[in-house]
Amino acid sequence: ANSNRFVIQSNGTTSTAGNLDVGAGCDVTGNITATGDLTISSATPKIFLTDTGDNPDFVVKNQNGAFTVQDTTNSVDRFVINSSGNVTMGGHITSGDITLSNSLPTLKLNDTNNNDDFEIRNDNGTFTIRNSTDGNDMISVASNNTTTFTGNCDFLAGIDVTGAITGTGDV
Repeated sequence: ANSNRFVIQSNGTTSTAGNLDVGAGCDVTGNITATGDLTISSATPKIFLTDTGDNPDFVVKNQNGAFTVQDTTNSVDRFVINSSGNVTMGGHITSGDITLSNSLPTLKLNDTNNNDDFEIRNDNGTFTIRNSTDGNDMISVASNNTTTFTGNCDFLAGIDVTGAITGTGDV
């Protein structure tokens, strides 16, 4: 049996039999190729992504149970998934589509300084704009294109109607 546990080849290649534990850090110049899993364990495990030719630089980390991508150059969290699955993004989406898939997909617009707050949602096939502060639907458009305004509707430049007008009350 080969009893060589640590071998340095004439071309500089180093081989170990079994695990290699490095207690004071390991500096690698060049690419790292591995098979199997990569496990990073600590109170706040991190992977630093430093662009030596430009800014910003980033760190990917698990901080207090939240998956976080942080812009370390500007000290700002750019993307966070917390332990409940909620996603927070800092910045703007500059291109592409946003798709919300759910049994009641909802886009919530919460003003952190003032009321009211609003929701835009697909309510079982009905497009709805809702005042989420008081829980009332303000505008809804059904799948047959019937549009319902809850409350008063003020048209500042008049109303043009094509077709018959049907109403109850005064017209």
